[in-house]
Amino acid sequence: MHEYTRDLVLARMMAMPITPVPAAPASEATWLPPVEDVRPPLAAEMVTLGTHVPATHRARYEAAQVVFHAARSLIAAETEGHEAHAVEQRRQALNDAYESFGVRFGPFHAPENRRALAPIILEYPLLLALEVNPRIEGGTLVVDRAPIFHERVSAPRRMAATPGTYSVEEALTWCLAERIHVDIDYIAYLADGSVEEALRALQGRVYRDLSLAHTRYVLREELCSGNVRAKLTQARRLCVIDPAFAEQIPVLEAALPAPVDRTQISLSLGNALVDPDLVKQFIVTLVPTFVLWNEEGSVEYHEEVNTWKITPPKRARASTEATETWGTERRNFFDILDAVIHQRELVVRDKFENPDGSTYTKVNPEATLVAGEMARRIRERFDAWLWDDEERAALLEQRYNEKRNSHVERRFDGSHLHLVGLNTAGLRRGDADPHQKDVIWRLLASQSTYIAHPVGSGKTLMMIAGMAEALRRGMAHKVCVVVPNSLVGQWAADILRFYPGLRVLAMSAKDFEKNRRARFMATVATNNWDIVVMGTTTFTRLPLPRAARRKFYQEEVDALRAYLHQLEETDSRPEKEKKRDRALKKIEDRAAKLEAKLKSIDENIERDDERMHNLVALGFDMIVVDEFHLYKNLEFSTSKSGIAGLPSGGSERAFDMWQKIRFFQAKGHKVVVASATPIANTIGEAYVNMRYLQWDLLREMGLAHFDQWAAQFALPTQSFELRPDANGFRIVTRLAQFVNLPELHQLTRQVMDVRLEEDLNLPRPKIITGRPVPIVVPGSGQLKDYITSLGQRADDIKNGRVDPEEDNMLKISSDGRHAALDMRLVGGERDAANKIDRLVRNLMERYHESAPWNGTQIVFCDLGTPKGR
Repeated sequence: MHEYTRDLVLARMMAMPITPVPAAPASEATWLPPVEDVRPPLAAEMVTLGTHVPATHRARYEAAQVVFHAARSLIAAETEGHEAHAVEQRRQALNDAYESFGVRFGPFHAPENRRALAPIILEYPLLLALEVNPRIEGGTLVVDRAPIFHERVSAPRRMAATPGTYSVEEALTWCLAERIHVDIDYIAYLADGSVEEALRALQGRVYRDLSLAHTRYVLREELCSGNVRAKLTQARRLCVIDPAFAEQIPVLEAALPAPVDRTQISLSLGNALVDPDLVKQFIVTLVPTFVLWNEEGSVEYHEEVNTWKITPPKRARASTEATETWGTERRNFFDILDAVIHQRELVVRDKFENPDGSTYTKVNPEATLVAGEMARRIRERFDAWLWDDEERAALLEQRYNEKRNSHVERRFDGSHLHLVGLNTAGLRRGDADPHQKDVIWRLLASQSTYIAHPVGSGKTLMMIAGMAEALRRGMAHKVCVVVPNSLVGQWAADILRFYPGLRVLAMSAKDFEKNRRARFMATVATNNWDIVVMGTTTFTRLPLPRAARRKFYQEEVDALRAYLHQLEETDSRPEKEKKRDRALKKIEDRAAKLEAKLKSIDENIERDDERMHNLVALGFDMIVVDEFHLYKNLEFSTSKSGIAGLPSGGSERAFDMWQKIRFFQAKGHKVVVASATPIANTIGEAYVNMRYLQWDLLREMGLAHFDQWAAQFALPTQSFELRPDANGFRIVTRLAQFVNLPELHQLTRQVMDVRLEEDLNLPRPKIITGRPVPIVVPGSGQLKDYITSLGQRADDIKNGRVDPEEDNMLKISSDGRHAALDMRLVGGERDAANKIDRLVRNLMERYHESAPWNGTQIVFCDLGTPKGR
């Protein structure tokens, strides 16, 4: 940019008057009371990584700085509500500056500008956001100017009219819109009345909070949600001290969830609500000799590890009832009962000898099936017995309702929200959708939120608007956004598209390289960024403070060691069986790994940049995580072994996220996560979600341990399934069925906002046939022979005849999938009929059919695709 042009643009900007829009007439109900803007004003200078700008790029840098100034000035004028002519003068200044830059250097999306400016200007995403629809036309890069160049894009802050012009109801609405909570003094001020008058007018709408420490008021929907039963108990207790709390009692009584009767309750063997005395009574009905005049069996329940210890007399174990009536030839009743009550795999194995004298075991499918059938009969007998006595049934109903049926979901209505600074251009209704405002209101009113909405519902906008409003209101000062590495740039662009006034920094994995890490993190810590977007890799490498990490690792190690000790004390199985238990070995291995990490934390000298630039030192006080299903592999301890439907292992990334979420929650900071697939594969993922965001609630309800949670909400089932090598079937015990689902639903909905596609009526393209069309390709002889060979490989692995590094079940599964697609992927010959050829034929048929209207096909194939070619 020529010097006189730059000076002209800057002079034009500086000469612009800053005149706010006058207050609206008192008769208009469109203006809201202003919220105090706790954020610093828009910065005047761009932030650079270091101060050195190469001489070859200085002219380009200075011209870009003028565009940056012009854009920030225009955004500030729109957001602050300056007069129309002042806003338009700034808009013209932006057009002039951008045109001057473009004449000399081309679009900001041009590769040469990216190479020259992106490493220097940390706010380069804002400059990129000024351009939309980059494309190549005639061999040249072409872009369109963003809407900000020709129309208003930032919603202005609303201004207050004269107090006394609002009704009390209007004042409440405006108070919630700007202050989130009920501020009764502010409401009275807006309504130009006394606090007593405001409370009388809002009777039945707001209530005093159940706290003696602070006199504050809450909405009826807040009072009547959460653990309503505990709140009712608290209100009755407080009423003795202060009669003012009496009005809450009938309201809370009416809000209690409807009682659940026995027909809707599932209490399986092993559920903590079925106490040891009841289990003992049930055993006696099947095996009377369990209790004799001179010898009596015992039943103990150890809540800390959710284990049961059943010790039968020798006479009872040898009785006909235990060995024949309720037992099998290979499994005694008490062995089957132990497996049922702990939801363990029930398997009968035969021992075989190898030629070298070593031994191995193999599942006996017939005996296993007979034992599984007996387990089913015992469960059915228990279910019938538990409810056949009226006194016992009434006791269990009462106990279940008191312990498990206490929570009520809160409904959030965000219709009153006015989203200051939101660029509404391109939104379907010219504003956020109603369901989006409801979620934004929830984000502001809650500490932890899980957005579980389908694809296309606008989760990104909900999170961005929630962050912007939290920043504007002082609920957060610097937000850390964690997204998959490939989405960092897209997320930064989306934030600036919706809220061009925010200061956004997008961090890449390269920013954690040794030569950039310290400088870059210092820039993050010392500048007033609103939002820092980073990839999952970067976030995982950004540690918590050393003391916090050590505390988490020590707590986890202590918990695992205590769990193993309790299991050793309470497990009544034979030693050989316990040593063979894979679940116990897994817990021991995990404890050893965590102890090693704890030791490394203590022994390693902490790096200076780690001490100065950890997650807390950088100033983050709110965390937002997109695609949260990527963290579903959070490991937890369980005594269950051989049960399908549980996570197969844990990941360091998930454990790191768990620590950080718990740390943020303990500090009172906001945590927001989102995923369209909160439960993708296993029932265990529902527990993992609660473990992440509702750890305190799980501990409060006695469901912190997975085995306790599973005994309450999951039911193991036994079925035949195709083997991984596709060569025959196997018996599988799987956690595949939820029970007591309404109560689980109420618990999870305390933090999870769930909407279905049918609820939102989202625009979706329709399938011509109305449903997917499966196409079956018959297997060739070559494929069938190969599947047989996979079965032989699987037998060799199970019998220990193959080193796991040479062959394993994962390789077999992968080879089977490749072979099913095309035998050439596993070194075979091309078959006359294979899936790839059939796919190509279908593609060509659709291509010729749709040629007249230039139809487009999308093909997804995750196997056999070329890599790097």
